[in-house]
Amino acid sequence: TDTDTDTDTDTDTDTDTDTDTDTDTDTDTDTDTDTDPTCDDELQNQGEAGVDCGGPCPPCRDCDPEGKRVFITSAKYSGDLEEPLGVEGGLAGADALCQVHADLAELGGTWKAWLSSTRESPDDDAHDAIDRIADVGPWYLADRCTVVAASRTSLTINGLEAPIRLDENEVALADEDTEVWTGTNRFGRDDTFTNNSVCQRWTTNDTSSKAVYGSPYLEWDNEGWTNFDRATCTVEKRLLCMEQ
Repeated sequence: TDTDTDTDTDTDTDTDTDTDTDTDTDTDTDTDTDTDPTCDDELQNQGEAGVDCGGPCPPCRDCDPEGKRVFITSAKYSGDLEEPLGVEGGLAGADALCQVHADLAELGGTWKAWLSSTRESPDDDAHDAIDRIADVGPWYLADRCTVVAASRTSLTINGLEAPIRLDENEVALADEDTEVWTGTNRFGRDDTFTNNSVCQRWTTNDTSSKAVYGSPYLEWDNEGWTNFDRATCTVEKRLLCMEQ
């Protein structure tokens, strides 16, 4: 048996694929939006005196680079204002604290606390806040643009012109944390004639003594800014400091 098998397989495969895809997308969108002018669009575009102020907007701020300033201290103190710096006399201690806060914040200037102490007689005005503060207003917030009080006299008329909540570093304090010792009524005076009413002239944190405090942020537009309530002298409050 003779078997011859010859197998010849020739496979030629040519695959030619030519794909040409041309996609032309032409989109033209024209959107014209007309926006009504507002008081915060950073444009002077609606009869304003300046950008976003005056005319139909809030008044433009009259900034004064030399304006006197006010701030609330970043730290709190008991009714003993002699103790923190070892300065004799409660009023002197409060003034020194205001000056230290201002100096540490590099504010410059001379500072006093809005604070009254007990008068020794009806004719003694030396310890009343209104007489301790020089009449050098207007006073501004730390921005020197927002007027708080136009003059010393205005401090005794219908509250402040703007709320105060900034400390010496221009940090905004919490709303409920802006109370300040004052010992002062709406007329800028202490009219109690008793040492116990002002923490024994701001020299004690005894629980038997009390003093008036103010709320120059929450009660800024009425006498509550300086005469809101009384607290025992163990409680810690801030000070309201005014540049002289």
